Amino acid sequence: MPRKELYHHYQLEIETLSPVSIGCKSQLTSRGEYFLTGNKTHFIDQDGISEILYQNLTEEDKKEYLATVLNQGVDFNFTDFFKNKGISLEQIPISRSLSFIGDATLVNKNRLLKLHIKSGADENQNNSAYFPGSSLKGMIRTAMVYVHLKSHPELVSKFADKINNWSQIDKYELSKEWKVLEDSIIGKEANQLRIADTQNISDTDMAVYQVRREPLYFTESDSELDWLEECVDKGHKIFGALTYVQKNTKELACINFVPNILLGLNEWMTDMLDFEILEIEKSNMPKKEIVLAQLKSLIESSLQNNEYAAIARLGSGKTFMFNTILLLLEKGLRERILMTVLKTDSIKTRILCSHEKAPLKGWIKLNLRKL
Repeated sequence: MPRKELYHHYQLEIETLSPVSIGCKSQLTSRGEYFLTGNKTHFIDQDGISEILYQNLTEEDKKEYLATVLNQGVDFNFTDFFKNKGISLEQIPISRSLSFIGDATLVNKNRLLKLHIKSGADENQNNSAYFPGSSLKGMIRTAMVYVHLKSHPELVSKFADKINNWSQIDKYELSKEWKVLEDSIIGKEANQLRIADTQNISDTDMAVYQVRREPLYFTESDSELDWLEECVDKGHKIFGALTYVQKNTKELACINFVPNILLGLNEWMTDMLDFEILEIEKSNMPKKEIVLAQLKSLIESSLQNNEYAAIARLGSGKTFMFNTILLLLEKGLRERILMTVLKTDSIKTRILCSHEKAPLKGWIKLNLRKL
């Protein structure tokens, strides 16, 4: 068989069903890197703001500004500072602006704005958002492992026996054991799956969302913890490419490989949604009813037995153990893990958008088309 026939190419279409953020390590603060006006987030041009400082402020004003910014002053209000110096917000140079979904009155607490991962410069010399192929492949890889383990309970039992023999469960050791199990199941198959980074995503498809970590079991002593995230907004389609490499002519996997990807994703996500709904129903989290309604809506629109499309979860806001290990283990060991990692892990919390009508984040719909 000619070499070119060993590569099976597919177009990958990703539709965002809710805001999606694949975070990087970069983040901004409201001390002098961004500010909000109504429903807009403005990213400050640092070269331009330096020029404003040079032209309009006294030496004492400059020292005050720089000292506060560099020392991360908690009470510093960027917009009030410039208004008090006679400089309007319209004069502040900005590099880009995105829609803002949240409560703009809260931003003066100097909260962080976590940025979405960016590509290198495009043809216009701009850094653009995208979905990394590695993130998409990791999501698909985990689904394939999950489906395999679900149909081979003896492997799950062997894994559980090993964990039960530990005197104390350590989440890092647990993650390490899970990785060994994953590699033993799908190491070679995963190497035959190649997913390219998606196309660049324009700012018109991006937005900044106020998000917060909410405990499942909320008490009066719990304080609000919220921040901002740069997200690919809901309701947009992003395109990428998937290639399956058929190693020899005797392989039949190429015929069923892609349909099985989508079937596996749907099975994994349906099980995860069922489990999530049970967890939320037991909770007293503030947005419980809204969250349940949205999760049940995803269940109703889930695509079981669909070979052409799948619903999946991508990006920040999910926990490793919740998405993989816990779904497969019997209740006793599951609860032991939960109680052990509860003090050091966020497994008993959920990251939700603060928008009261649409708190879920990270949900996408995948479509694959043979090229």
